[in-house]
Amino acid sequence: MKNLFEYATKELSQDAFLRWLVENWNESDDKELQKASRDFLSFLTNNEYDDLDFEKAKVVTFGQINHMDISIDVYPDKNTSKHDIIVIEDKTGSNEHDQLTSYNKTIEKWKTAEDVRNVYKVFYKTGSLSNQDEKGLEEANKDQESEWRKVLIEDIWGFFQKYNNASSDILRDYSRYIDRLYNATEGDVDEKTELDKMIPLEWEGLIRKWYQESDIKPHEVWVTSYQGRYISICYHIDFKNKGIFKKEDVNGGACLEIFVRDKQQLSAVLHNAFKIPDREDRAWSIKDVQDEKRFECAKKLRDELVEFVKNDTSGHFKTVKSNALSCFGKIEEKSQNVRSLEEAKILIKKWVNWFKELVANFDR
Repeated sequence: MKNLFEYATKELSQDAFLRWLVENWNESDDKELQKASRDFLSFLTNNEYDDLDFEKAKVVTFGQINHMDISIDVYPDKNTSKHDIIVIEDKTGSNEHDQLTSYNKTIEKWKTAEDVRNVYKVFYKTGSLSNQDEKGLEEANKDQESEWRKVLIEDIWGFFQKYNNASSDILRDYSRYIDRLYNATEGDVDEKTELDKMIPLEWEGLIRKWYQESDIKPHEVWVTSYQGRYISICYHIDFKNKGIFKKEDVNGGACLEIFVRDKQQLSAVLHNAFKIPDREDRAWSIKDVQDEKRFECAKKLRDELVEFVKNDTSGHFKTVKSNALSCFGKIEEKSQNVRSLEEAKILIKKWVNWFKELVANFDR
């Protein structure tokens, strides 16, 4: 039987599953599902509900209240208004983008209500935890009485693995899907898997592995991804010295983005990236570099990158239009078809090695 969650890969689908699971807290016809639901509440709150008397309690879930993915009201006594609130920010592959700090304001208001006992805040992510996530969590937890609790793929796998053979089809499917996600993050991906059966995080795991096989030193490059749909293989080149620096030190440089399209097509584009003073993020366009001296330096670097691609004879990439200031090169064809993971591996390693040569051109 096909696994539902190999098709329902988006965050809204996961929202729906998590709400469904919690709402089965009082399911009398499937005691295993009932127990999974009740245990899940304790799992989310670090065992706060281990001793809750569910015969007296009431649990209700809501979606998208004040833009928050899931909120759960837990009434220890269904005959009174006093209750706890569990807020879940649910992520699959996307990153945190200042949502948690915004939600804190709403949560602080909830805490002042007479009928609210406690509020538990959970950051639940089945994809890889990114630097952006870490920064978002750090900022959201700053000066907070109660912090956002990280529940990551290794924690989620630890909870659900015992339900791999559950009697409930939905619970069993989710548990087995979490198995695949966890294995992918651990680098355990079968390279003989057929393309149409690949899930996004498996693509991410494989591409991370393939770039490491391309003789690139760990300090020279780092990899980020978004839902397995594109992988950024990032080098940065210091403007002044033209040397390769660790990402914490860079002022600007080059980035290769590899896109996975429809599981059988790969494409890539070359970006320039410039560090913005006094900010944590990067500018992807020269126009966004505000400092006049940095602008001139960024423009000079980009012109050199364009010139290098223009004179390159490998045939992998071509320069883009002069007004495309966010990038400086793309592959000749719109996309390249692959029939197997082995073909994908060969193609990606070819692109990565070409990109390594490009960077070496500026390491002088």
